[in-house]
Amino acid sequence: MDHVKNMVQAAMIGETQAVQLCLDKGVDINASWNNRTALGAACREKKVDTVKFLLSCGADVNHTPDKVLIIAAEEGQPDIVKLLLSHGADVNITDRWRYSALLSAASKGHVACQEILIENEANVDQTGIDMASALHCVTGEELTMKDADPYRINTEDSLRLCRSLLQAGANPTIGVSARGTPLHVAARSDHVELTRLLLEAGADMNAVDSLKKKPVDLAPVDSATKALLLSPSPLTLCQLCRLVVWSSLGKERLHAVDRLRIPSAHKTFLKFV
Repeated sequence: MDHVKNMVQAAMIGETQAVQLCLDKGVDINASWNNRTALGAACREKKVDTVKFLLSCGADVNHTPDKVLIIAAEEGQPDIVKLLLSHGADVNITDRWRYSALLSAASKGHVACQEILIENEANVDQTGIDMASALHCVTGEELTMKDADPYRINTEDSLRLCRSLLQAGANPTIGVSARGTPLHVAARSDHVELTRLLLEAGADMNAVDSLKKKPVDLAPVDSATKALLLSPSPLTLCQLCRLVVWSSLGKERLHAVDRLRIPSAHKTFLKFV
Protein backbone atom coordinates (compact mmCIF):
# COMPACT_ATOMS: atom_id res chain seq x y z
CA MET A 1 0.00 0.00 0.00
CA ASP A 2 2.89 2.37 0.70
CA HIS A 3 4.12 1.92 -2.87
CA VAL A 4 0.64 2.75 -4.21
CA LYS A 5 0.52 5.84 -2.00
CA ASN A 6 3.96 6.89 -3.24
CA MET A 7 2.93 6.43 -6.86
CA VAL A 8 -0.25 8.48 -6.49
CA GLN A 9 1.54 11.24 -4.61
CA ALA A 10 4.32 11.29 -7.21
CA ALA A 11 1.75 11.63 -9.99
CA MET A 12 0.08 14.43 -8.07
CA ILE A 13 3.23 16.56 -8.19
CA GLY A 14 4.27 15.48 -11.67
CA GLU A 15 7.26 13.36 -10.62
CA THR A 16 7.10 10.98 -13.56
CA GLN A 17 10.40 9.26 -12.75
CA ALA A 18 9.15 8.43 -9.25
CA VAL A 19 5.99 6.98 -10.81
CA GLN A 20 8.19 4.85 -13.07
CA LEU A 21 10.11 3.54 -10.05
CA CYS A 22 6.85 2.43 -8.42
CA LEU A 23 5.77 0.67 -11.60
CA ASP A 24 9.17 -1.04 -11.79
CA LYS A 25 8.45 -2.45 -8.32
CA GLY A 26 5.33 -4.10 -9.68
CA VAL A 27 2.70 -1.59 -8.49
CA ASP A 28 -0.57 -1.87 -10.45
CA ILE A 29 -0.86 1.30 -12.53
CA ASN A 30 -4.61 1.39 -11.81
CA ALA A 31 -4.28 0.84 -8.05
CA SER A 32 -5.87 3.53 -5.91
CA TRP A 33 -4.93 5.24 -2.69
CA ASN A 34 -7.39 7.45 -0.86
CA ASN A 35 -9.90 6.77 -3.69
CA ARG A 36 -7.53 8.17 -6.29
CA THR A 37 -5.37 6.53 -8.94
CA ALA A 38 -2.14 7.98 -10.29
CA LEU A 39 -3.94 9.01 -13.49
CA GLY A 40 -6.74 10.68 -11.54
CA ALA A 41 -4.21 12.54 -9.39
CA ALA A 42 -2.27 13.76 -12.43
CA CYS A 43 -5.48 14.94 -14.10
CA ARG A 44 -6.68 16.74 -10.97
CA GLU A 45 -3.35 18.54 -10.58
CA LYS A 46 -3.05 19.30 -14.31
CA LYS A 47 0.20 17.39 -14.85
CA VAL A 48 -0.02 16.87 -18.61
CA ASP A 49 3.34 15.13 -19.07
CA THR A 50 2.55 12.66 -16.29
CA VAL A 51 -0.85 11.99 -17.81
CA LYS A 52 0.84 11.25 -21.15
CA PHE A 53 3.29 8.89 -19.45
CA LEU A 54 0.60 7.01 -17.54
CA LEU A 55 -1.50 6.61 -20.67
CA SER A 56 1.53 5.29 -22.58
CA CYS A 57 1.95 2.71 -19.80
CA GLY A 58 -1.64 1.50 -20.16
CA ALA A 59 -3.52 3.38 -17.43
CA ASP A 60 -7.27 2.69 -17.67
CA VAL A 61 -9.09 5.89 -18.68
CA ASN A 62 -12.45 4.53 -17.52
CA HIS A 63 -11.28 3.16 -14.19
CA THR A 64 -13.42 3.49 -11.06
CA PRO A 65 -13.34 5.49 -8.78
CA ASP A 66 -11.63 8.34 -10.64
CA LYS A 67 -13.73 9.06 -13.74
CA VAL A 68 -10.69 10.93 -15.04
CA LEU A 69 -12.44 12.55 -18.02
CA ILE A 70 -14.87 14.23 -15.64
CA ILE A 71 -11.96 15.41 -13.48
CA ALA A 72 -10.14 16.91 -16.48
CA ALA A 73 -13.28 18.64 -17.74
CA GLU A 74 -14.13 19.98 -14.30
CA GLU A 75 -10.60 21.36 -13.93
CA GLY A 76 -10.77 23.04 -17.34
CA GLN A 77 -7.97 21.05 -19.00
CA PRO A 78 -8.74 20.77 -22.74
CA ASP A 79 -5.38 19.18 -23.60
CA ILE A 80 -5.92 16.44 -21.04
CA VAL A 81 -9.52 15.98 -22.18
CA LYS A 82 -8.26 15.42 -25.74
CA LEU A 83 -5.63 12.96 -24.53
CA LEU A 84 -8.14 10.92 -22.55
CA LEU A 85 -10.64 10.82 -25.40
CA SER A 86 -7.91 9.71 -27.82
CA HIS A 87 -7.21 6.79 -25.46
CA GLY A 88 -10.80 5.62 -25.38
CA ALA A 89 -12.36 7.56 -22.51
CA ASP A 90 -16.16 7.14 -22.38
CA VAL A 91 -17.42 10.61 -23.28
CA ASN A 92 -20.72 10.03 -21.46
CA ILE A 93 -19.45 8.39 -18.27
CA THR A 94 -21.10 9.87 -15.17
CA ASP A 95 -20.11 10.30 -11.51
CA ARG A 96 -22.16 9.71 -8.36
CA TRP A 97 -24.05 12.96 -8.96
CA ARG A 98 -24.88 11.72 -12.51
CA TYR A 99 -22.73 14.53 -13.88
CA SER A 100 -20.97 13.77 -17.15
CA ALA A 101 -17.76 15.45 -18.32
CA LEU A 102 -19.77 17.87 -20.46
CA LEU A 103 -22.13 18.76 -17.64
CA SER A 104 -19.14 19.26 -15.33
CA ALA A 105 -17.37 21.49 -17.87
CA ALA A 106 -20.52 23.54 -18.43
CA SER A 107 -21.15 23.99 -14.71
CA LYS A 108 -17.67 25.49 -14.32
CA GLY A 109 -17.80 27.62 -17.46
CA HIS A 110 -14.99 25.81 -19.29
CA VAL A 111 -15.73 26.72 -22.91
CA ALA A 112 -12.89 24.85 -24.64
CA CYS A 113 -13.55 21.61 -22.77
CA GLN A 114 -17.27 21.76 -23.52
CA GLU A 115 -16.64 22.29 -27.23
CA ILE A 116 -14.22 19.35 -27.42
CA LEU A 117 -16.72 17.08 -25.69
CA ILE A 118 -19.53 18.19 -28.01
CA GLU A 119 -17.29 17.44 -31.01
CA ASN A 120 -16.90 13.93 -29.58
CA GLU A 121 -20.69 13.44 -29.41
CA ALA A 122 -21.25 13.99 -25.71
CA ASN A 123 -24.89 13.88 -24.59
CA VAL A 124 -25.86 17.56 -24.40
CA ASP A 125 -29.04 16.80 -22.45
CA GLN A 126 -27.50 14.81 -19.58
CA THR A 127 -28.96 15.83 -16.23
CA GLY A 128 -27.57 15.36 -12.73
CA ILE A 129 -29.48 14.08 -9.74
CA ASP A 130 -30.38 17.73 -9.10
CA MET A 131 -32.12 17.74 -12.54
CA ALA A 132 -29.68 20.36 -13.83
CA SER A 133 -28.71 20.10 -17.49
CA ALA A 134 -25.76 21.87 -19.11
CA LEU A 135 -28.13 24.59 -20.31
CA HIS A 136 -29.35 25.13 -16.74
CA CYS A 137 -25.75 25.50 -15.59
CA VAL A 138 -24.72 28.06 -18.21
CA THR A 139 -27.83 30.24 -18.04
CA GLY A 140 -27.66 31.18 -14.35
CA GLU A 141 -25.90 30.83 -11.03
CA GLU A 142 -27.69 27.68 -9.97
CA LEU A 143 -26.89 25.86 -6.73
CA THR A 144 -26.25 22.21 -7.53
CA MET A 145 -25.93 19.16 -5.32
CA LYS A 146 -22.45 18.57 -6.73
CA ASP A 147 -21.07 21.97 -5.77
CA ALA A 148 -21.25 23.57 -2.35
CA ASP A 149 -21.65 27.00 -3.95
CA PRO A 150 -22.95 28.30 -7.28
CA TYR A 151 -20.20 28.88 -9.82
CA ARG A 152 -20.14 32.29 -11.46
CA ILE A 153 -19.74 32.34 -15.25
CA ASN A 154 -19.29 35.68 -16.99
CA THR A 155 -21.96 36.72 -19.47
CA GLU A 156 -19.75 36.40 -22.55
CA ASP A 157 -18.80 32.82 -21.71
CA SER A 158 -22.39 32.00 -20.77
CA LEU A 159 -23.56 33.10 -24.21
CA ARG A 160 -20.83 31.10 -25.96
CA LEU A 161 -21.52 28.00 -23.87
CA CYS A 162 -25.26 28.29 -24.39
CA ARG A 163 -24.95 28.82 -28.13
CA SER A 164 -22.66 25.81 -28.65
CA LEU A 165 -25.05 23.60 -26.69
CA LEU A 166 -28.03 24.80 -28.73
CA GLN A 167 -26.09 24.32 -31.99
CA ALA A 168 -25.50 20.73 -30.91
CA GLY A 169 -29.22 20.19 -30.42
CA ALA A 170 -29.61 20.69 -26.66
CA ASN A 171 -33.26 20.83 -25.60
CA PRO A 172 -34.03 24.45 -24.57
CA THR A 173 -37.17 23.37 -22.71
CA ILE A 174 -35.60 20.58 -20.66
CA GLY A 175 -36.49 20.47 -16.96
CA VAL A 176 -39.67 19.94 -14.97
CA SER A 177 -38.31 20.28 -11.44
CA ALA A 178 -38.56 23.22 -9.07
CA ARG A 179 -35.76 24.97 -10.96
CA GLY A 180 -37.86 24.90 -14.15
CA THR A 181 -36.45 25.08 -17.67
CA PRO A 182 -33.26 26.91 -18.69
CA LEU A 183 -35.52 29.81 -19.69
CA HIS A 184 -36.80 29.97 -16.10
CA VAL A 185 -33.20 30.13 -14.89
CA ALA A 186 -32.21 32.85 -17.37
CA ALA A 187 -35.31 34.90 -16.51
CA ARG A 188 -34.77 34.53 -12.77
CA SER A 189 -31.13 35.64 -13.22
CA ASP A 190 -32.22 38.56 -15.46
CA HIS A 191 -29.97 37.44 -18.34
CA VAL A 192 -31.81 39.12 -21.20
CA GLU A 193 -29.39 38.03 -23.96
CA LEU A 194 -29.48 34.42 -22.78
CA THR A 195 -33.27 34.65 -22.60
CA ARG A 196 -33.35 35.91 -26.19
CA LEU A 197 -30.98 33.15 -27.31
CA LEU A 198 -33.12 30.43 -25.74
CA LEU A 199 -36.27 31.85 -27.31
CA GLU A 200 -34.59 31.87 -30.73
CA ALA A 201 -33.76 28.20 -30.21
CA GLY A 202 -37.39 27.33 -29.50
CA ALA A 203 -37.65 27.56 -25.70
CA ASP A 204 -41.28 27.48 -24.55
CA MET A 205 -42.03 30.79 -22.83
CA ASN A 206 -45.28 29.30 -21.51
CA ALA A 207 -43.66 26.30 -19.80
CA VAL A 208 -44.33 26.14 -16.06
CA ASP A 209 -42.14 24.87 -13.25
CA SER A 210 -43.32 22.73 -10.33
CA LEU A 211 -44.79 25.85 -8.72
CA LYS A 212 -46.80 26.62 -11.88
CA LYS A 213 -44.65 29.66 -12.61
CA LYS A 214 -43.79 30.76 -16.14
CA PRO A 215 -40.40 32.35 -16.91
CA VAL A 216 -42.01 35.79 -17.09
CA ASP A 217 -43.28 35.33 -13.52
CA LEU A 218 -39.69 34.95 -12.31
CA ALA A 219 -38.08 37.84 -14.18
CA PRO A 220 -37.40 40.94 -12.01
CA VAL A 221 -40.03 43.67 -12.18
CA ASP A 222 -39.33 46.37 -14.80
CA SER A 223 -36.36 44.42 -16.17
CA ALA A 224 -35.43 44.11 -19.86
CA THR A 225 -35.89 40.35 -19.50
CA LYS A 226 -39.47 40.74 -18.32
CA ALA A 227 -40.19 43.21 -21.14
CA LEU A 228 -38.87 40.71 -23.68
CA LEU A 229 -41.01 37.90 -22.29
CA LEU A 230 -44.07 40.15 -22.26
CA SER A 231 -43.61 41.30 -25.88
CA PRO A 232 -46.36 40.09 -28.25
CA SER A 233 -43.88 38.32 -30.54
CA PRO A 234 -40.28 38.00 -29.31
CA LEU A 235 -39.23 36.18 -32.51
CA THR A 236 -38.93 37.45 -36.07
CA LEU A 237 -40.48 35.61 -39.02
CA CYS A 238 -36.99 34.42 -40.06
CA GLN A 239 -36.36 32.98 -36.61
CA LEU A 240 -39.71 31.21 -36.67
CA CYS A 241 -38.86 29.75 -40.08
CA ARG A 242 -35.55 28.47 -38.71
CA LEU A 243 -37.40 26.62 -35.95
CA VAL A 244 -39.64 24.98 -38.54
CA VAL A 245 -36.58 23.76 -40.48
CA TRP A 246 -34.97 22.48 -37.27
CA SER A 247 -38.14 20.64 -36.38
CA SER A 248 -38.32 19.07 -39.83
CA LEU A 249 -34.70 17.92 -39.73
CA GLY A 250 -34.72 16.68 -36.14
CA LYS A 251 -31.97 17.02 -33.54
CA GLU A 252 -29.92 14.12 -34.91
CA ARG A 253 -29.83 15.59 -38.41
CA LEU A 254 -28.86 19.21 -37.81
CA HIS A 255 -25.53 18.45 -39.50
CA ALA A 256 -27.51 17.95 -42.74
CA VAL A 257 -27.87 21.74 -43.04
CA ASP A 258 -24.44 21.82 -44.73
CA ARG A 259 -25.76 19.62 -47.54
CA LEU A 260 -28.73 21.84 -48.36
CA ARG A 261 -28.49 23.58 -51.73
CA ILE A 262 -28.94 27.09 -50.38
CA PRO A 263 -26.64 30.15 -50.04
CA SER A 264 -23.90 29.99 -47.38
CA ALA A 265 -25.46 32.88 -45.46
CA HIS A 266 -28.68 30.89 -45.12
CA LYS A 267 -26.74 27.83 -43.92
CA THR A 268 -25.00 29.98 -41.30
CA PHE A 269 -28.34 31.29 -40.10
CA LEU A 270 -29.86 27.82 -39.92
CA LYS A 271 -26.84 26.47 -38.04
CA PHE A 272 -27.33 29.19 -35.42
CA VAL A 273 -23.73 30.38 -35.81
